[in-house]
Amino acid sequence: GVSCTVSVEVNDLEKLYGAVSETEIIKALKEEGFDIDKKALIIEKPLEELGIFEVGVKVHAEVIAKIKIWVTKK
Repeated sequence: GVSCTVSVEVNDLEKLYGAVSETEIIKALKEEGFDIDKKALIIEKPLEELGIFEVGVKVHAEVIAKIKIWVTKK
């Protein structure tokens, strides 16, 4: 049940200028009180639009937790 919000700059058509980076996700999770290593993130495809996405986090060698990332405009 973990989720966090990443606010990004968008153009007039509400398209992102680039993909949401792992660093931005780690920073947002840290603000929520979770200290996660960048290598533990599992991102299946780049987050290149506004919306809600699931990202995996390796908690253990055989355990992957799913977290929700809300990508919103600033």
